[in-house]
Amino acid sequence: MALSLPRRLALGYGVGLVLLAGVAGAGWRSARGARADAAWVMHTYQVIDTLDFTLSRLRGVELGTGAYVLTGDARATAPYRTADADLQRATSTLRRLTSDNPRQQARLDTLSRLVQQELAMLARERLARMAGRPGQREFGSAALENERITDEIRRQVLAMRREEQGLLADRMEVADASAARADLTIGLGTVLSILFGAVSVVSITRELGARTRADAALRLAEAEARQVAEELAQSNAQLEEFASIASHDLQEPLRKVQAFADRARRLAGEELAPEAADCLSRAVRATERMQTLIDDLLAYARVSAAACAFGPVDLTQVAREVIADLEARIGMTRGEVVAGPLPEVTADAMQMRQLLQNLVGNALKFHRPGVPPVVTVRGERRDGPSGAMWAIVVADNGIGIDAESLHRIFVPFQRLHGRSEYEGTGMGLAICRKIAARHGGTITATSTPGQGSIFTASFPADAGRPGARAGRVRPSISPPGRSRAA
Repeated sequence: MALSLPRRLALGYGVGLVLLAGVAGAGWRSARGARADAAWVMHTYQVIDTLDFTLSRLRGVELGTGAYVLTGDARATAPYRTADADLQRATSTLRRLTSDNPRQQARLDTLSRLVQQELAMLARERLARMAGRPGQREFGSAALENERITDEIRRQVLAMRREEQGLLADRMEVADASAARADLTIGLGTVLSILFGAVSVVSITRELGARTRADAALRLAEAEARQVAEELAQSNAQLEEFASIASHDLQEPLRKVQAFADRARRLAGEELAPEAADCLSRAVRATERMQTLIDDLLAYARVSAAACAFGPVDLTQVAREVIADLEARIGMTRGEVVAGPLPEVTADAMQMRQLLQNLVGNALKFHRPGVPPVVTVRGERRDGPSGAMWAIVVADNGIGIDAESLHRIFVPFQRLHGRSEYEGTGMGLAICRKIAARHGGTITATSTPGQGSIFTASFPADAGRPGARAGRVRPSISPPGRSRAA
């Protein structure tokens, strides 16, 4: 017996719901597995980045200590002041990230012990220099011991890095396979859904006539438009992750070019013609510029792809750390940084530090020739059409920016000056704008050429922690060449 139209409609809807539920469940499971595998890939990159940071931070302390021992210039010891805390944080991060790997944990134990020995030896050199005695590295046995510890640290880091590179290759292969399975599942589900929808539409339109056919086509078009919009958003997110991963792959050829150029220079020695030596130097400088561009591009992609969760952030403490990091540049320019009242907000702590570091660093860099830079940092609560806002203001007395160029400075890779005048890649302010946007805010600039600039990063005040009071870095007026946060 033929089923009535309402029964056929009910049966069709029932079968469609079952099919869509099955497709949705399979797609969700595949997508969840792909996300988990991608998370392991990012986990491995974080371990590698932290290892590189540890080695770089320790190298900075070594060079600073060596410069202090040779010259007695106290400014050279700036990297040592936060080294212990930075290295302890890096070790804690590595211990947490490698907790599932006993071999890496064992290597980390050895690495931690060697780092403490290295810091202790460098501290003795500093104390000896302060006391007016020659530094330990002037004695043969001490120098050999220092070199042995440094070489052992590099070997441990290299061993851990090789382990993570192997894991990275395996995890990327698994992630690619998971992504392929997810695409296949979603594709097959989409095909089945479209086929079922087509059969249902044909059956219903034969029963209901032209108007029903038009209504069904309209609903199908709306559904497909929503699906396309969702897929486009997902595709954009995947492309951003891909750009971040691809940036790492671009660095290895650059390192090889630099290594082979240095090797060619050593092998040739004094027999290398001046023209050839100049070509090698130009090649090395070009790879260094490319490395800087890749690093900045990766930092730009990480604002969204590798961002951390929001939490309470005391911008007072962030300002202290930024001023300490920039102390060498402040001394070189004989400038000063004056930090005023700053709030406590809920944000991504690393990105807030990067925002202040970029803004204050630019203010120190673009100073007028012969005029020591003066930079002020303050926080203000402002009321606007969209509600209360926190405004973080960084003002300077530098070279300024003409009105026609203000709209360009937040665009990636936009430079207003040649490399011979000011270093940089033109990514710093673009990163600041992306950080502000991620926190629901904006960043603007006003400037007068020859008189300085004012950069204002604004964030919704309701993003602050309920009941939090504004933190404060007490204003400090310090002699040229020094700045402090009290």
